[in-house]
Amino acid sequence: MRSSPLILMLGSDTLVPSLALESLRLHLGVDKVVVRHEKTGVQSLVLKDVVIPTDRHGRLVSTIARHGEVRRRASLSFPSYRAVDV
Repeated sequence: MRSSPLILMLGSDTLVPSLALESLRLHLGVDKVVVRHEKTGVQSLVLKDVVIPTDRHGRLVSTIARHGEVRRRASLSFPSYRAVDV
């Protein structure tokens, strides 16, 4: 599994979006990002009608399959391609 932070805490009371999240926000023309959270931490980020599930730290978690596993785990992963095949 890989993860990428989408929001970061700056100081004790300021949330800062990652470059990826800010780029998506601007692309969608959204004014603000809504952070859904509970006592355990962040649950998801919402941009208009786009909901991005995160872990409790505000990270996007993605599963990357090894070459050859893609067909078995297609619904759980992103396909991978060898550089020589591209």
